[in-house]
Amino acid sequence: MEKEQRKQLVIQMLTAGIITFCLLWLLFYIKKYVPFGVHSLASKDADFQYLDFLAYLKDVFDGKNNIDYSFSKSIGGACIGVFSYYLSSPFNLLLLLFDKSQLVLFVHVIITLKLACAAATFAFYLNRRFEEWNDGSVKKQALIIFLAVSYAVSQYGIAQACNIMWLDGFYMLPLIMLGVYRVVNGGRPVMLSVSVALAVLFNWYMGGINCVFACFWFLFEFAYSRLYSGDTKAEKTVIKDFAGKLGRFIYSMLAGVLISGVLFLPTIGAMRYSVRGSLDLGSLLDMSFIGDVSSVIDGYSLGAQSQKGSVSLYCGCLALIGFIGIFIGKKHNVKQKILAFVTLVVMLLMFYWNPLCMAFSLFKEVGSYWYRYSHVGIFCILFFAAEFFLSEDLNAVKWRVIIASAIFSAAMLGVNYLHGVQDNKLVWLTDALIVGVAVLIALISRLSKNVGAGRVFGIIFTVILCAVLTVETGYSVMLQMDNIHIDNGESFVEYETAMEGLINDLKEYDSDTYRISQTRSRATRSLEKKKNNNGKDTDDNFKYKNNVRANYDESFGYGYWAIGSYVSTADSTVLNFLVDTGYRSEGDNLSVVNMPVLGTDSLLGVRYIVSDYALEGMDKVEDIADNANGAGVYENPYSLPMAFVYDSGKYTAAKYNGNPFEYQNELYSELLGRKVEIYKPLKYETVVSKAKKRVYKMEIPEGNYIAYGNIPWNSLFNAKLNVNGIYRTGYARWLSPSVFNIPVNEDRDYYKVVLHSKQKLDLDDGAEQFYVLDLDLLKSIAEELEKYTPDVMDIENGSAEIVVNAKEGQSLFTSIPYCDGWTVKVNGQKVQPDKVVDSLYSISLVEGENVVEMKFHVKYAGAGIACSIIGIAMLVFAEFYRKRRK
Repeated sequence: MEKEQRKQLVIQMLTAGIITFCLLWLLFYIKKYVPFGVHSLASKDADFQYLDFLAYLKDVFDGKNNIDYSFSKSIGGACIGVFSYYLSSPFNLLLLLFDKSQLVLFVHVIITLKLACAAATFAFYLNRRFEEWNDGSVKKQALIIFLAVSYAVSQYGIAQACNIMWLDGFYMLPLIMLGVYRVVNGGRPVMLSVSVALAVLFNWYMGGINCVFACFWFLFEFAYSRLYSGDTKAEKTVIKDFAGKLGRFIYSMLAGVLISGVLFLPTIGAMRYSVRGSLDLGSLLDMSFIGDVSSVIDGYSLGAQSQKGSVSLYCGCLALIGFIGIFIGKKHNVKQKILAFVTLVVMLLMFYWNPLCMAFSLFKEVGSYWYRYSHVGIFCILFFAAEFFLSEDLNAVKWRVIIASAIFSAAMLGVNYLHGVQDNKLVWLTDALIVGVAVLIALISRLSKNVGAGRVFGIIFTVILCAVLTVETGYSVMLQMDNIHIDNGESFVEYETAMEGLINDLKEYDSDTYRISQTRSRATRSLEKKKNNNGKDTDDNFKYKNNVRANYDESFGYGYWAIGSYVSTADSTVLNFLVDTGYRSEGDNLSVVNMPVLGTDSLLGVRYIVSDYALEGMDKVEDIADNANGAGVYENPYSLPMAFVYDSGKYTAAKYNGNPFEYQNELYSELLGRKVEIYKPLKYETVVSKAKKRVYKMEIPEGNYIAYGNIPWNSLFNAKLNVNGIYRTGYARWLSPSVFNIPVNEDRDYYKVVLHSKQKLDLDDGAEQFYVLDLDLLKSIAEELEKYTPDVMDIENGSAEIVVNAKEGQSLFTSIPYCDGWTVKVNGQKVQPDKVVDSLYSISLVEGENVVEMKFHVKYAGAGIACSIIGIAMLVFAEFYRKRRK
């Protein structure tokens, strides 16, 4: 590349990136986003998960947590999958410059940096991909910059700001596609291999999607190279040419994937035990269509959002005009237009035909963030727009751009009329902008060769066009920001500061080994119990309402050991165990832990619970003051140590039969070597039994008990549960619990549970479960098992050393969950541990003193390093072979 061309390329990339960065921060200032106000793009999963994961990564940087294994992940689990999916972006190194209380600001910083990077990489792609048509003129340089910015701040770029880890794949896609182009046209494989490797390392999920698209784009680039070169060779020669290029493509892709093996292979190993690690290949046989294909036209309007059956590919008026212009321009012959049309059809099938939707979702059903791969469709639109504008003589496009705009505007109005949407102001505004931009381009084209006054008017119209495109881009970004933002800028800082202080105070108060649970998170807050004028039950009558949340990763954020978490790489063993013991799972990636199930909590060593309301059977720790969030610390007096000796094999192993209370009874019986019933069934009466309502009534037994209920459902019906007039919770719906606590109401001498819904209740009558937990018995069990606590118990993230004296036939129970990667030694000899209920480790002991050592090793770490070395060697060999052939 000549020096002048290199200079031009750098200017284009920097200009596109800087414009994107400055535009976003200008809008942050105008719209009062953090740090200029309380608005935030850290919404949805960014609020539910990523803020806490970023806090966890900061702790890892500070040596306070572990990236291999952490007890902050539910009751413990491998975290390499958490890192490779959520946190491996190189931009996260900037965390070193921020405090935890500044995480919302940090999210805004890396969103703008990643989108600026996307603008820069797309400018680089356009400059190199269309090098032959880039004559260095100001107009074509400006076009490249505008199209690059359009890519960065497209509907996808802003809408996925709440999924910041996916934006790494967004800015890597142009580099991968440039690599594909070079491989097809005889270039070096380095660009493709390295960009694939980096994309997978930065976020394996989006890297995988980009690799799937690369396979399709290879076919396009091969066809493109044949049609545009005018090659008319015989069919056998074409096949030979295709086979050779396909071989180079596969070789380059394989080398890239292998280079990423240092992180990707351990991730695969970790996901083997996740429900989400399996592939839904059978669904590829479903040939149905999803939604109405014409909705892609509706979706190309300002402020449009992607949803199931309707994708939004909005990336600006200029891009759309150029995309349609391909089909009416004189520069392209019939075959070339057919190729563009076929590409358009395939692009639409990606979003509306189930097999391709599944392929681009990496062979997994998705239930949220539909068309998380829509950036590939936006890439296609911008590619053809760039080809039209860069290949054409801009002084000759004239009325063709107006025709292109008129075609789409008429189509959008027609489709909206057919869909019954006739008063959408944004649709009319989009149409007006598309036609207006086209008219301005035509006028500039018409006046470009004029001199004198005509040339002056041409310059004026050019300035107006740039202003219109800038305002249109800014307005589009603003609408998308309005769609996803929340106002957590100030509340996050307050909550984080208070919660960080509370956890630190608790660790200082008790430095032992234990787990902590929560009844609330920063997404929920309690309400004071009030009565309205007529005394009826309304939401405001309850101490707290709804009681559903998705924030289960605060254990990551604040560095404590918990029992619940929300991660895409959740271990199925842990999820299943928690389900069996009363904590329902949701979406195969989280456990609903929003109120204590004391039998389970005690077994797992939950010693403290952070709550903003009093908990039955527990005492408040007065030495730790309530924090600014209104939360205090309650001590569980029944908590068991995380490891203790027991007589294994003396009682039948516990088996789950659909009843979490009876299952806990069996589990405690197995550990004690005799039958015990900490839970006792509670007789109940069904007072009301209607299609949409059930009312249950139970007598309060004499004694020291806590009541629980569980009403199994067959399908979700979005109900509300009024629990004894104390609280109301969502039930049989997304994020709702299964087992619930039934507190005593001082105004009643009975328990009352009301379940009602606007839909028909889908229940099995008679399958309801109401039990009381015998706190006196649980206390005596805790005191009995505490006597068998090891002499030395040093458990850390990823390691444990336990010294214990034992008798013949005894074993060491630990509440460390089974996870492939643990190495266990007893007195220096490697042993194969047993499992309690196929979930928790049990280690056979010898008579006398036992020194038990446990160490976690990342599965396939060595093999991953070997794969990376092989991939690098493949690249070196390819370069050596290439030079030898020259």
